[in-house]
Order: sequence, then C-alpha cells, then structure tokens
Amino acid sequence: MKKVLFGTSLLIGLFSTASVLANDFSGSRVGLGLSKTSVTVEYNEVEIWDGDYGNGFKLEYGYDFNQIIGVGISYETNEDTIFNGELEGSSIKVGADIGYAFPIQEVFLKPYGKLGFVSYSEEYSIDNDSTEFDDNSVFAGLGVRFQYSHFYTDLSVDFYVLEDGPLDIGYVQTALTAGYKF
Repeated sequence: MKKVLFGTSLLIGLFSTASVLANDFSGSRVGLGLSKTSVTVEYNEVEIWDGDYGNGFKLEYGYDFNQIIGVGISYETNEDTIFNGELEGSSIKVGADIGYAFPIQEVFLKPYGKLGFVSYSEEYSIDNDSTEFDDNSVFAGLGVRFQYSHFYTDLSVDFYVLEDGPLDIGYVQTALTAGYKF
C-alpha cells in the first residue's frame, strides 16, 4: 500500500511540475542573430556551382502555443562578393515548428522540425550593371532551441529550392539567434 501511495504521489508531482513548466514555455519570443547562406546551382540536374552565398543577420518573432507547436516569422539577409560582383539578398519566412520542449530542471531543450513559406529576393551588381531576382517557395528546416527563464538561443537550418529559368537553385540558410521570451 505504501508503494502505491508513493507511486501515486510521485506521478501527481511529476504531472504538476510538467503542467507548471508547460505554462512557462508558452508565449511570444523575439530574437536577433547571425545568418549564413550557401547555394547549389543545377542546370538540367547537373551541379554547376556550389558555394558560400553570404552572411547577414536574422530577426525573428515566434509564438509557442505549448511545448510541442510553435509558429514564427523571420527576416534574413545575406551579402557577399561573388564573381567580382556585389550580392545583396533577403528572405522572409513564415512557418510552423513541431517538436517537444524537454524540461530539464529550469531549462527547456526543444529539438524541432519546421515547414513554411519563403519569399527570397536578391540584387547582384557588377560594375554599373545590376540584375534582380525574386521567387517564392516552400521551405523545410531543423533546429534546436534552448530556453532558460525568459532568454533563449536557437540554432536552425532551413532548406528550399528556387527556379531561375533553366536553373534550380538550392538554398541552405543556417542561423544562430538569441532572444527574449515574453
């Protein structure tokens, strides 16, 4: 009988703690960080170029409904000198993440996958000539978020493919952000 009472008390305690922690994870968050973009360019399914496509910053807003589901919007930039020309790009992403925020004492660790919509635009200038490119696509990504109290850091990698005429351009954007959880 003592084992049953002890086990029941332990389960009630664990569920109570999980319930309190779950309430601490829900809410809005705002972050700022660094972003790195790389691309793979294919023509008729043959890779013709693969390389760095610039660094920039990332600004993000997100909302976590609970320890499992969240949504977010972000703005990322990338700038670099490529083939003796200046590249300036930016992306706006809207998506949802799904994972599980594991409570570890006063800390949460949330590995997640995400899916969403991206709008990317860039301008490439060489000498006095410039070209512009923009396209929209679906993106997929992976990440992990670490939260302590009202502060968090997030490491994410997003993948998407855009088309420019006969070219398929595969983008990989890696970002590390830090922010505040309301």
